[in-house]
Amino acid sequence: MIKMKIPLNPDEKDLIWILFGIVIKLIVSRSFQQELARNGLKKINIHQNMLKLILLSIFFKLDLSYVYNQTSSSNNLLKFLNITHIPILKEIREIYSRHSEDKYLELTLKTLNKL
Repeated sequence: MIKMKIPLNPDEKDLIWILFGIVIKLIVSRSFQQELARNGLKKINIHQNMLKLILLSIFFKLDLSYVYNQTSSSNNLLKFLNITHIPILKEIREIYSRHSEDKYLELTLKTLNKL
């Protein structure tokens, strides 16, 4: 079975994109940055951008490399995600693998729930 990958085109009228936009606003908030710092993460901006890409891949059930390629080639998507500098895919995987995947997502969800 061939799985078709959807193009990632943010649509301000689509409820899924509206909800994801709210998540993005929480990720860039000062309180979220402080929470990441309290949990010992350095280079907050890189973690925020990485998290946006990871959550986007989870949100739409897409492979991270596909999301990365779509984001890299779309100024509209970069603007929606509020990313000025996209980390390289290797860097995302290295940082993400340093932390337990479950722990990283738990930290993120716990932080988002506090906000």
